[in-house]
Amino acid sequence: MAPSSRKMFRQNYFGKPYDLRSSSSKSSPNATSSITSATSNNDTFRLELQATCKIAIKVNVLAIDTAHLREELITAKHEREQVFMQRDNITSAHQHLKQGVKVALQCPTCEGVIEQPFTLECRHTFCYDCLVNFFHQCIRVRLSFRPEAILPENFRNHVLPFTLAEVEILCDGEAPILPGRYYHCPTCRAYIHDPPTEIPLLCDMAASITKGLGPDIKRATRGVPMDPAARWAVFFK
Repeated sequence: MAPSSRKMFRQNYFGKPYDLRSSSSKSSPNATSSITSATSNNDTFRLELQATCKIAIKVNVLAIDTAHLREELITAKHEREQVFMQRDNITSAHQHLKQGVKVALQCPTCEGVIEQPFTLECRHTFCYDCLVNFFHQCIRVRLSFRPEAILPENFRNHVLPFTLAEVEILCDGEAPILPGRYYHCPTCRAYIHDPPTEIPLLCDMAASITKGLGPDIKRATRGVPMDPAARWAVFFK
């Protein structure tokens, strides 16, 4: 008996087991190449993504470093301005100090830096030579108010410094031409009864300050005789 058409159909299509691997490899060879290409593309994309991430991280780090450098630059500029300002303040203070020292050590008579400073009873300080010349001038002024008839010839138009003997004749004789020894301060016009006083501390301080401030301020010296009586014996008893 001949098999029926339905039975032959089943044998042709369902008689053999279906092998998926052999079937796919044999039936679609382009599928394998597509999968391989996709895998390769994924690897390439992954590598490019990793490289891009690394570059982005580096760019971010550089941006942070640049911001820090800008902040440090601003801080450095501010500190430089502060240093320049402090330098200018110190220079200005130094100039004011020098000017103040010049004024403090200035002789009111000669308007120069005091040399061999001596202080009067009124607390005004002058150079030794300035005081000596001023005391001689005081005697000349007093002589100018005396009549020439009673003045000895050697005291008329007297321009040289007075000696001790001449001052004794003028002020201390039996008939003194200028009774008493009267002098006054060149600044405040107060009468001076006692010899000027040398203050060693003032001399040393003036010398130290002027030496420390530079050569533009003349240094005070002590070149007069050290015996107080010998200095002013011409003018004071």
